[in-house]
Amino acid sequence: MVGNPFLSIFPVVFMLGIALFFIANAVQKLRQERRGLDKIYREVAQHYYGTAFANTLQQPASAQFVSHGAHVMVDSWSRSRSRKHYVQCHIRYPDLQLRLEISPSFPLQSLGKYIGMQDIEIGDARFDADYIIGGNSHASICRLLNAEARSSIDRLRKLFEQDDIHVAIRGGILLIKKPIPQQTFLTLVQFVDASLALFVEMQKLNSTGIEFVTKEEAVVPKAEGSLCQICGDEIHSDIVYCRGCRTPHHEDCWRYYGACSTYGCGETIFLRRRKSKRGSR
Repeated sequence: MVGNPFLSIFPVVFMLGIALFFIANAVQKLRQERRGLDKIYREVAQHYYGTAFANTLQQPASAQFVSHGAHVMVDSWSRSRSRKHYVQCHIRYPDLQLRLEISPSFPLQSLGKYIGMQDIEIGDARFDADYIIGGNSHASICRLLNAEARSSIDRLRKLFEQDDIHVAIRGGILLIKKPIPQQTFLTLVQFVDASLALFVEMQKLNSTGIEFVTKEEAVVPKAEGSLCQICGDEIHSDIVYCRGCRTPHHEDCWRYYGACSTYGCGETIFLRRRKSKRGSR
């Protein structure tokens, strides 16, 4: 008696159907999560008058904007093995040479201090005990990590009741990375505002990389009556010029923005017009 061939393949078809059902559900859930993150980052970008970029296979959703004269990007990053999700704030930093790494001093890391691992101490016993600090300029790092900057790092560490923070400066980028239990508009704004507060404190004490030239004067065209591209007002006095493209700016506007306002220029050094050697009569 010949058996029904359908009965022999039915278990295989049934298991395949179940697998496809779960795969379809997983894909649908992933799409919903991506659409939700895209919406959140659009709201964050609107809040800071910037631009949002959607989640793709190549890169996560992000928001980019300008704040305190610096370009800022906020995105997320996950460690697949630990399933830990981080939010990252990348802020353009004017010192291209400085390298700095700050992370909490957890037990295993603390042990490293006693077996010769490199660690910079800044003279604050509590902060030195709570954090591992590395970098390439002890003097600059001690100057940057004043009481206000240390307080900002402590606030970032305790944000969302997640006892973790990573602060780094490399290649002209200040990176602040922190695990976050759930990405929402409010949690992202809290994190970004706290990160910008740290950046502002560091900026107050750092002028390396944004060199305000006084001795290196050059012959540049007159700019009286031109419009400053930062504030939009006419330039009549206190004029400085981009070293690269010679665009005129108000000196106060340049100091506020931190670089040339011409799109794509990126110059951080300005010049002043050489004064005439003839005395006035």
